Amino acid sequence: GGSVAIFVIATAAGMGLDGIRTFRVASRASSAIDAAALAAAKAMNEDDSLTDAQLIQIAQQTYVANMQSFVAQGATSAAPSVT
Repeated sequence: GGSVAIFVIATAAGMGLDGIRTFRVASRASSAIDAAALAAAKAMNEDDSLTDAQLIQIAQQTYVANMQSFVAQGATSAAPSVT
C-alpha cells in the first residue's frame, strides 16, 4: 500500500527532474551551437582567407566556451562534429 505509493511518487519526481535537466541542457547546447555558427560566419566575413579547418576550430572553441558552465555541473560536452 503505502510503500508502493511512495515508490511511484519518487519515481515520477525523478523522471520529472530528469526531463527538466534534459530540456535545460538541450536548450543551452542549441544556444551554444548558434553562437558557434555565428562566430565562424563573423570570422569568415572578416577574413575570407581562413580555411575550412580554421573556421571549424573557431566554431568548436566557441561551442566549448559556451558550454563550460554545464561541464562544471557534471554534464558532458564534447565538441560537435562538423562535416
